[in-house]
Amino acid sequence: MINKSLFFGCCLLLAAASSPAVAAVAIDNEMYSVSADAGAGTFSVTSKATGKSFLSAGKLSGTAGTAKVVDASDKVFGQGRCIEISYANGNRETIALYPGLPFVLFGS
Repeated sequence: MINKSLFFGCCLLLAAASSPAVAAVAIDNEMYSVSADAGAGTFSVTSKATGKSFLSAGKLSGTAGTAKVVDASDKVFGQGRCIEISYANGNRETIALYPGLPFVLFGS
């Protein structure tokens, strides 16, 4: 007879091993680097001028999301790059950078 605790532990270990690890995604412009970990629900912003992160462990609206980097287009700011985070419930949020713009733009 198999020990139930041992069996449960092995199942958890197998599930964790078969789940793909999701790496943080990142975008940058001349002024900032932004990275987001959608699984953990966090993001950070680093100044390229100083090399220092001035916003670390910023909170996204949720956890267990999926992030990807996509092209961004805005009538005012032009073409840029965007981290798009999607959640199982259909919610979505974005973090965008545009060339020459001294701001990080957030949307939901």
